[in-house]
Amino acid sequence: MELEKKLRAELKKKSFWDPDVRRLRHTLAQAYAATLFANFTFAQANDVEQQLWKACYYRPIEEFRSRMRAAQQAAAGAANAGATPEEGKAQ
Repeated sequence: MELEKKLRAELKKKSFWDPDVRRLRHTLAQAYAATLFANFTFAQANDVEQQLWKACYYRPIEEFRSRMRAAQQAAAGAANAGATPEEGKAQ
C-alpha cells in the first residue's frame, strides 16, 4: 500500500511521535478500516486486519517499549555510576 511505504519513509527521517507521522499513521488506519468494511472477503484474503494492527498499533507500541527500556537502562547506569567502589563494598 502506498501509504504504508510513505509512512516507512517518514519514519526514517522523523520521530515516531512527530505530528506528521502520527497524521499519516491515522490516515493509514482509516484506509485499512475502510477496506475492512468495504470488502471483507478481500480484506480477509489479504490480511488487512493484521497489516492494520502491525503498521498502526504494534510498531508504535514496540517503539515505546524500546524507548522505555533504553531510559530504564540509562537510569540504572546513572545510578550505578553515582556509587563509588567503596560505597558498593559497604553495602
